Amino acid sequence: CHLVRPQSQWTSAHFLKIRKFGTGSKLLNWDSFSLGTAPVVVGLFFIGSVQLFFIGVLGEYIGAIHTKVTKRPLVVERERLNF
Repeated sequence: CHLVRPQSQWTSAHFLKIRKFGTGSKLLNWDSFSLGTAPVVVGLFFIGSVQLFFIGVLGEYIGAIHTKVTKRPLVVERERLNF
């Protein structure tokens, strides 16, 4: 015999646990978390944003290299005069 919980109890209990540990909740309820959680969250967001910025810079650099090494002419001439 299996015990079956009502679906409404399961979702409400798990929703509260997920909300408690979610980063959005930490940003909204700043004072309700234990000491040291706020600097860790801010540090993680800052380091993540720095990484994303430098990945974008690296992508632009690789894109510039790719356009230089392709064997396309820089200017397409329709007709040459005086050559």
